[in-house]
Amino acid sequence: MSQSVPVLDLTRLAAGDLSANQFHGVVISAAHTVNVAGDNVPIFGVLQDLPEAAGRAARVRCAGTSKVKAGAAFAAGAGLTTDANGKFVTAAAGEHRSAIASEAATAEDDIVEALLTPGGAVPA
Repeated sequence: MSQSVPVLDLTRLAAGDLSANQFHGVVISAAHTVNVAGDNVPIFGVLQDLPEAAGRAARVRCAGTSKVKAGAAFAAGAGLTTDANGKFVTAAAGEHRSAIASEAATAEDDIVEALLTPGGAVPA
């Protein structure tokens, strides 16, 4: 049962149309706009809504648990990073861990709960 427990949600401006990217990881730019995260980068948070154009308000979950969109299957308890599309996948050794899966994802595009780990720690 996918859920989310907000601890810190921030509103920033969308860098473009992000209406297809709800529950994807996002990064923040020097211009204080958010855009979809790339492969294995520290994320700012997880997009919670559907901003349809640049300059629209985008609500980003920065701490707590969030629903996340899977880029592939992963187990509950897996450390997660983002793929090239901002979806969440199992982090390999040495990759940023932006979240910990609270639930297993059985396929790409599953929406499951994950605990956000701010800063995207890289394990030794």
